[in-house]
Amino acid sequence: MGYLRLILRGRSAKPAPPIYRIALDELGIEPKEAAFVGHKASELQGAKAVGMTTVAFNYGKDVEADFYIEFFSDLLTLPILTERERRP
Repeated sequence: MGYLRLILRGRSAKPAPPIYRIALDELGIEPKEAAFVGHKASELQGAKAVGMTTVAFNYGKDVEADFYIEFFSDLLTLPILTERERRP
């Protein structure tokens, strides 16, 4: 599995949905192909608004996400990753 680094500078910032769309466009991927890991409800809502899968880490009780993890290593067990690895 590879790693990437993307730095965005501009007029939009988290949790505004456009910043997520800009990042996806820069990476050349669709929202359904991406997951956002965050801890604030507003960040996760912004990512969800553009159609990304959301993962809550180190989160408060008001946070809603598709998945919740306790450790970053838990990301490797999420079905969104394991299903993608099985695809040709």
